[in-house]
Amino acid sequence: MYIYSCDLGGTNTKWGIFHKDRLVVSGEFKSNAYLGGQALLDTLIEHIYNIVEKYQIDGIAVSSAGTINEETGEVVQASDIIPGYQGMNIKDVLTNAFHVPVVIDNDVNCAMYAEAIDGSGKDASVVFGLTLGTGVGSAIVINKAVYHGSNYFAGEIGYLRIGDNVLDLSGSTRGLAMRVATRKNEDVSLWDGKRVFKGY
Repeated sequence: MYIYSCDLGGTNTKWGIFHKDRLVVSGEFKSNAYLGGQALLDTLIEHIYNIVEKYQIDGIAVSSAGTINEETGEVVQASDIIPGYQGMNIKDVLTNAFHVPVVIDNDVNCAMYAEAIDGSGKDASVVFGLTLGTGVGSAIVINKAVYHGSNYFAGEIGYLRIGDNVLDLSGSTRGLAMRVATRKNEDVSLWDGKRVFKGY
C-alpha cells in the first residue's frame, strides 16, 4: 500500500510516499499559493498525477495551512497568504481527482500529532506545540488525539497581541521578511525567510 503524504504550505509543498510505514521517496515544490487556492490545488494535482505514473497510490494524507474541518475536508478559515482558499473542500477535490481515500487536517495539528505519537511528546498525555514558518501555528494533543475544539481553532495563538503587532507577524518568517523589506525600502515580494537568513 502506497500513501501519498504532503504538507501544503504558503510557500512550498513538501511531499513523500510511504509504503508499510517507511518513507520511499520525498521532495518539495513551490506551492504557487500566492496565485490563490485553485492554483495551489491545481499544482498539487498535477504533481500527484506525475507520481501515480510510478506508484499505485492507495490513499492521500494532507496537512494544510489554514483552519480545517478534518471531517469534511473544508477550509474553514485561511489567511490572505492563499487568496480564495477559504471555503474550498480539499478532500472532495482530491477524492474526485484520484478516487482514493483522503484525510486532511491543519498542518500544525498534524505536526503535533506526530510528536505526540512518535516524537518528543510520546510519553506525555498532553502535548502543546508551536511551529514558526510562513505563519505562527499551534496545536494541542490530548491522550494521543488532536483537540480541535468546537470551531476547529483550539490551541491557535497566532493572533495574540505582542506589543503593537500580533504573534503571527512578530514570529513568522513572513513577518520577518516584511520588516527587513521595509527597513531596506524594498518590495516585500523580493524577500522570504531563506533570503533573510542567508543575508544575515
